Amino acid sequence: MAARQRAELLRMARDFLHDEAEAEDAVQESLLRLWLMRERIAQPRDFCLLAVRITKNVCISLWRKHQGRQMLPLEALTSLESSMRCDGVEEAENNRLLREAVDSLPPSYRRIFHLWRQGMEIQEIAIVAGAKPRTVSSMLSAARARILARLKQIS
Repeated sequence: MAARQRAELLRMARDFLHDEAEAEDAVQESLLRLWLMRERIAQPRDFCLLAVRITKNVCISLWRKHQGRQMLPLEALTSLESSMRCDGVEEAENNRLLREAVDSLPPSYRRIFHLWRQGMEIQEIAIVAGAKPRTVSSMLSAARARILARLKQIS
């Protein structure tokens, strides 16, 4: 069944990503995730729907990563930083406030937040933390909300 579905998933990924190599990577990642879930998939129809959903999510993740790298080149970042005219004292204060806000999180939230800041994806964090991806996503969202609330409270 996966062999039949693969062609459709590859076409969908190509249409979304506009890059043959990235589309192939997305489909491989999707099929790997499906393989890991194979025992929980009851119906062939569920397999097809899940395959499309997972492939779309993988494509969106790849697209977001690509957009993040493309949005601001290093030269632009350097000129932006110099034009911001943020002196060292103000920058140090901002960093201190952010550290305090992160340190105020419960240990499990702080760990997930740090893993996310290191560039790990939700699926990877879930494996490391021994939790479900949905739980990790909820905890990460709550951590970011708590940090934002703490920063608003401080300033």
